[in-house]
Amino acid sequence: MNEKEFNEQLFPKDIFFSPSLIIDTFNHYVNQAESKTKSKHEALQYVLHHRNTKKLKEMWVAAVFVLGTEAMGSDKYWITPCDDNAPDVIAICHKPHPTIANSNRAEQLFIEITEWNSNSKEELSEIISKKTTRKKYPNCYQIVVHITGSVNFDMENIIIDSGSNEYGVWLLYSVESDDNLVTYRITRVTQVKTEVLINLEESVKIDRVRKYPPLLQRKKRKGMHLDISEKNISIPQLDD
Repeated sequence: MNEKEFNEQLFPKDIFFSPSLIIDTFNHYVNQAESKTKSKHEALQYVLHHRNTKKLKEMWVAAVFVLGTEAMGSDKYWITPCDDNAPDVIAICHKPHPTIANSNRAEQLFIEITEWNSNSKEELSEIISKKTTRKKYPNCYQIVVHITGSVNFDMENIIIDSGSNEYGVWLLYSVESDDNLVTYRITRVTQVKTEVLINLEESVKIDRVRKYPPLLQRKKRKGMHLDISEKNISIPQLDD
């Protein structure tokens, strides 16, 4: 199975996924690989570097980012990959329609994802500058920089000048916690600085309860009205 076939099966068109379902799916592949490698680290590396998992990794980053976004507000988001060049992922939140009774409309976040490793020869600011100057992103975009490796510099004082643009640039990275649980810090470094810490395991547990059904199908009707119904999918195998 090639990457296109894998994504078409894992991410059917017009289906939105709860963040917890995406994280659970990613963990499913890691656990499946660990049963063969007998090593959590090797299993994780296998999934991260598999030829078919680029979009799954982007969806995982978007899922963690959305859980952080929800921790800063009351909205509930589902996510779906985007087939176009940009953004990478679309997050959707349903709110009461202002003019149509007993109806909802969608509010969207457009999420563009980039990766940066702390061992990279390029500075973090250089990576962000390349990302933001190469394209003129609309103000509705959220650019999420997923940082991997050892974060051993002063993240608190990183501020990115976005000029007159109002799009968000966010840093997402894991931090050590006193309880040894997986904790992520999500920090906005443009405009008004905002940040949140989330315990990933607890956030996923909460999300499983808040988002039912975890899979939603979008059906377009006249205007912006959205009809949401439950949908099921199958999970393809990661071939060696």
